[in-house]
Amino acid sequence: VKRYVAKNYSESEAAACEEDLQAVQRLRESVVRGKEGNEKARKELEKYHRILKVMETRFPFSDDEEQISTVFFVWKDAFKTKDKTALRNIKAEQAAVLFNLGATISQQAIETDRDSEMGIK
Repeated sequence: VKRYVAKNYSESEAAACEEDLQAVQRLRESVVRGKEGNEKARKELEKYHRILKVMETRFPFSDDEEQISTVFFVWKDAFKTKDKTALRNIKAEQAAVLFNLGATISQQAIETDRDSEMGIK
């Protein structure tokens, strides 16, 4: 992404966004690792999804060499954890994030105490 910014905007713009891009990468690594508590994981997944939606509007991710073609989104299969999938498609990345968000919210629901008034809410 930094190379795309440097090529299509300027080197100074690319340098200015480097810290933000590193923060997005750290957030993605945390989301993929998924070892956080359910509430923190939910918040990180929501934040990462929002960032992906914004990046989608600003950066063209595709196989086209003129666009951002070197970024691969790698995920482990949810059911066959030894299998990995790597795609350049930001929509697939968003779908993976939403899948994990749904799983996290489901886990939170299972852990909720439904015997109390607060748990029912």
